[in-house]
Amino acid sequence: MEAIARPVLQKLSSLALEEFGIIWNLKDDVQQMYTTVSAIKALLLDAEEKANNLQISNWLEELKDVLYDADDLLDDLSTEALERKVMGGNSILREVQIFFSHSNQISYGLKLGHEVKAIQKRLDAIARNKITLQLTDHAVDTPIAYRVQRQTYSFVSKDEVIGRREEKNLLKSYLLDTNPSVTDNVSVVPIVGIGGLGKTTLAQLVYNDNDVQCCFEQTMWVCVSDEFDIKKIAQKMIGDDRNSEIEQVQKDLREKIQKKYLLVLDDVWNEDRELWLKLKSLVMEG
Repeated sequence: MEAIARPVLQKLSSLALEEFGIIWNLKDDVQQMYTTVSAIKALLLDAEEKANNLQISNWLEELKDVLYDADDLLDDLSTEALERKVMGGNSILREVQIFFSHSNQISYGLKLGHEVKAIQKRLDAIARNKITLQLTDHAVDTPIAYRVQRQTYSFVSKDEVIGRREEKNLLKSYLLDTNPSVTDNVSVVPIVGIGGLGKTTLAQLVYNDNDVQCCFEQTMWVCVSDEFDIKKIAQKMIGDDRNSEIEQVQKDLREKIQKKYLLVLDDVWNEDRELWLKLKSLVMEG
């Protein structure tokens, strides 16, 4: 069940989704959903240990249904946010004359609001059953601590290209977009989903594409995997395996990212928005 809850939390904490929430006045709803899903996620360990109890088993099934619905809705919202970036410039908050096929933006915003609130209502009902079912919180401060660490790399074999052409071309079009209205100096393209979907392979295919390699003067592949440590990520970006002070790492990184660059962060499980903001600030200094 955690494999379903985790990507929902990742999508709820994404920068693009938050900005999209501001546009449609859904920011508070998105934040509330994140809080509720986080609280429910802390109950999963206890609930799954007691899954032989019929009431708890039904609770888990109900939770699975609503998480799938939430994931589908967040996919739709994230797609709209990403398309709006590509079509209307890199700042989602920029005023756009035409917002795709939605002829009535007000009614579309209301529809989104109703869907978000309906899912939140279901999540609230599930969370309230914690007391009735006597479920105990098992919150984990560092959710990645139990994960088996792995190392990924940018190389991809030709055998893995089959069936990925459409997805690859879509991501490639985002990276190679030369929209003159883009003013932000850093664009973010997330690839999210549950484990085993082939996110790393897709990123490898795009990263190794000749057009992509020619478009960027610097390309960097960083496998995060373990703790989301800003200094370690920066060191991997510049190829520094010394025990340098953070000031020196920042200086070296600034010099490297003066040119147009592509950075792939693979195997990221961070759910802390503040850490994302710190990293974004660091890579925008070039």
